[in-house]
Amino acid sequence: MKKIVLLLVLFFNAFLFGQEYKTEFFDSLGMRSVNETGFRKIVYEKKDSLYKISTFYKGKLNAVKIVVDTINYAKNIEETEYFENGKISKTRKYLNNKLDGDIVEYYDNGLKKAVYQMEYDQSLNSVYKINEFWNKEGEQQVIKGNGKFEFEISVNFGLNEKLFLTGNVVDGLFEGKFNSNDEVFPYFEEYYSKGKLLNGMRKVSKKESKYYTEIAIQAKPNGGMSSFRGLIGSQMSTKRQKSALKGQVIAKFIVDTNGSIKNPIIVKSLNSYFDNQLLDILRNTEKWTPGEYRGLKVKQYFTIPLLIDVEEAK
Repeated sequence: MKKIVLLLVLFFNAFLFGQEYKTEFFDSLGMRSVNETGFRKIVYEKKDSLYKISTFYKGKLNAVKIVVDTINYAKNIEETEYFENGKISKTRKYLNNKLDGDIVEYYDNGLKKAVYQMEYDQSLNSVYKINEFWNKEGEQQVIKGNGKFEFEISVNFGLNEKLFLTGNVVDGLFEGKFNSNDEVFPYFEEYYSKGKLLNGMRKVSKKESKYYTEIAIQAKPNGGMSSFRGLIGSQMSTKRQKSALKGQVIAKFIVDTNGSIKNPIIVKSLNSYFDNQLLDILRNTEKWTPGEYRGLKVKQYFTIPLLIDVEEAK
């Protein structure tokens, strides 16, 4: 007789990494690799009672984090990001799991770009407060929270095509109209009040426009994430697992613009029995409500870890 515990842990859209002090390699799909010239490399270095985690993409340093432990990344103490040319792109610090103090951004030519802070409202929604901003020529445009500000957005979430929206900040917060170059499609126009988006428009041609009231909407299954977690837990079988086993299987998948789950893969294997079950469940899951980014339906990547605990009864 066996005691069986199936626990579906929290749903993430980022990869999990082990806590051991080591170097790890990953290919472009996020699969662990033995190829030291692979797509991504993560180096863990013990630094007194802390860990230094360096991430490299295609051999170039991308980010360095100083953390309390290598599993709970919310406990960052400081973080530095880098451009491909090796220059610093962003620095920030944390206190009690929240951003603390100034976030400083730079241009790839080494000049300072912006100094801002992230604050939280009563509902714990984050609001960026712009204190200083310089254009790429080094001319200061925002002084003590007031002036003209420019920020970069993706045309389609996660893709490389980008453009700039320009408008005013008052007391550090977006205020009024922000828009892109009106001579180029797609054209974006957004309206803010005290840093909060009121509404936006994406104009893809002279005749077609998309309207939105949220910057990004995450894809979600019917019934929500809790229902989805319960569905997976209820469909996992342990009948063929004859011995005690405890471990984690992690799958990655795409939710496309139609809401269908596509290309599920195992990024951390437990055994073929549980791996294949999880893949089959994901392949046969009902369509989700697709994600959106600035009025356009977009595909999104998700990673789901499933903890399996099968014990022999005493």
